[in-house]
Amino acid sequence: MSDKLPSRLVVLAPLSLLLLILGEPGLALHAKSAQSESAAAPDASTTVRLRGPLGISPSYTKLIPEVERGLFVLKQGSVFPVTILSIIDSKTAKLGDPVDGALVEDLTVGDKIVAAKGSYIKGWISAVHNPRNVLESKFCPTNWLNSNAALSVHFSNIQTKAKGGSYQIDAQPAPGTPLRGDCQDVSLSVRHDGCITVHWNGIKYGATGAAISAVSWLTGPYKLITGPIMSGTAGAIQPAYAFDKPVAKEDALTRAKGGLVGAVKGLPGGFIVTGIANHGGDIAIPSGTEMQVALDSDFVIPAATD
Repeated sequence: MSDKLPSRLVVLAPLSLLLLILGEPGLALHAKSAQSESAAAPDASTTVRLRGPLGISPSYTKLIPEVERGLFVLKQGSVFPVTILSIIDSKTAKLGDPVDGALVEDLTVGDKIVAAKGSYIKGWISAVHNPRNVLESKFCPTNWLNSNAALSVHFSNIQTKAKGGSYQIDAQPAPGTPLRGDCQDVSLSVRHDGCITVHWNGIKYGATGAAISAVSWLTGPYKLITGPIMSGTAGAIQPAYAFDKPVAKEDALTRAKGGLVGAVKGLPGGFIVTGIANHGGDIAIPSGTEMQVALDSDFVIPAATD
């Protein structure tokens, strides 16, 4: 057994770490860009803020128009960009809090402008999900494997620049789309159910943890050594693996903590300890953030609208 152990580690340990490095290319890119910034250790109480490209994004308008007798119709599923004018923070947000925005582009049906660029769009906070510990996120179907806070917004009204132009709509942030704004800490995106939360794919990091655990068990009685060593190395390489959430800034101290937490995670049952200790963060959406909004039902406008 002792003669076979080194050869197993030489082959399997690098394989496990390779799975980690290749498992989440988007987050690896974020980590690379963060290395040039001054860094602080991850703090569960720290509000998670938006990170995205500067300036106005390219056109995302995907309108599905239809002209009926005496009516203009933007069909269900139409998507258009909106700039959020309100400041939204999951720490203080409550159900029913107003959310204001403005259209980034004209909404048109053919050559008819039904709502001009800059028209106000009104809505409210329709759901607030508080951050929780990582272990709870693993066993809860809501926002599965994501321990960070989440928010839902319902848009109900567009106030056009035309006199008296106010129309009821039924819309929400478009599922599967990113939020864009000033560079901050991590990326925010819209889940399949319309909730806004931190962009995070816990399945890939979970698979890496499972692979490390399987390799350590193959080493038999040495698993109490090989597990923490491999998991700790993985946590030092990418602290997000150790903390089960995106890490905004990665300096030497953060990587050292990632190595220690990863080592604990590599012990038998260690994922329970780290899962209880690690918590997600709140999210903040600053004024000026751009998101895509999707119609949940047809938006009907009289053809006489100016």
